[in-house]
Amino acid sequence: MAHGQKNATRHKHIFDQIEDLYGIPPGVLLAFWAFETDFGAFQGNYNTRNALVTLAHDCRRPELFRPQIFAALELFLRDAFNPETTQGAWAGEIGMVQMLPQDILDNGVDGDGDGLVDLRSSPADALMSGAKMLSNMGWKAAQPWLQEVILPFDMDWSLTGLDTQKPVSNWAALGVQGANQPLYQADLESSIILPQGRFGPAFIAYPNFHVYFEWNQSFVYVTTAAYFATLFEGSPRYGSELEYPGLNRTEMKSLQSTLRDLGYDVGKIDGILGAQTRRAKGSKRVGAACRCLANLGAVKRALSDSKLKPPPKRVAKSGGLSAGKLTPPSFQLFSNQPIPTGLPLVPAS
Repeated sequence: MAHGQKNATRHKHIFDQIEDLYGIPPGVLLAFWAFETDFGAFQGNYNTRNALVTLAHDCRRPELFRPQIFAALELFLRDAFNPETTQGAWAGEIGMVQMLPQDILDNGVDGDGDGLVDLRSSPADALMSGAKMLSNMGWKAAQPWLQEVILPFDMDWSLTGLDTQKPVSNWAALGVQGANQPLYQADLESSIILPQGRFGPAFIAYPNFHVYFEWNQSFVYVTTAAYFATLFEGSPRYGSELEYPGLNRTEMKSLQSTLRDLGYDVGKIDGILGAQTRRAKGSKRVGAACRCLANLGAVKRALSDSKLKPPPKRVAKSGGLSAGKLTPPSFQLFSNQPIPTGLPLVPAS
């Protein structure tokens, strides 16, 4: 965070221009810049040509990477890509904020006015290009993306998750309140997400949150990047400690197997709490799955009221919940999925 704040001060003039042009707050780009390359410090050593050709041949995502080869050829014709020396991420992205060749063609910006689009060495070029890409992905200026909230005692947990969207006014009518400031405009479509279960922080995800998935499709990456963006913008850190450990990978596989046997589509039985497992566990029938897994230590702890203490009292700073309205002890899940990080890319030298 300290490194990010230093960069925010050092490049304030760039962030001011970006906010004027694209309506993207500094914190959003600072979080991406930090996650992708540690503010440009680690940009990878994979030959980009070799990475793209390999991935284009790979049977998993050829439709994504084959066009990138032709985009790289176009950059070569513009003297912006050297097949022998351009290096970067194993997945073919280039620059401080990791952009694929086609993204560079579509969104590359000469932010410092030197006549070049240098995503490796010029923070102005990299940040401006990243901002333009986010804007083209659908980012709405002057709108929020993520906000911590306090949930009511009688919350219907099956309503949580990105599959359920309601206007902010509907959530407010159900008793959802901002943890540190009032909820945003009443007509915005939004969802309630619980990245670390019912005893962890709760957030309301606004339309701009979905733009993050255009950048990276991992729920863990998206939620973490969006949360850090709010911190860079001045929101308080989540202050409560998480008392209960989550399921380990073996236990998560057992849960997925049980949910599958109950008829839920959880995708691959891999021990990772992905979107499909989250969707299944949000069902009202998930209690049956927990009972089926009562031999697992983590589930026993979660189901045994005698062993669980209520989570700490939390009161919203602006019209929060009254004292005593606590979330009751109940089964929770935590994600064990590691945050995927790529290596940045280096433009032609």
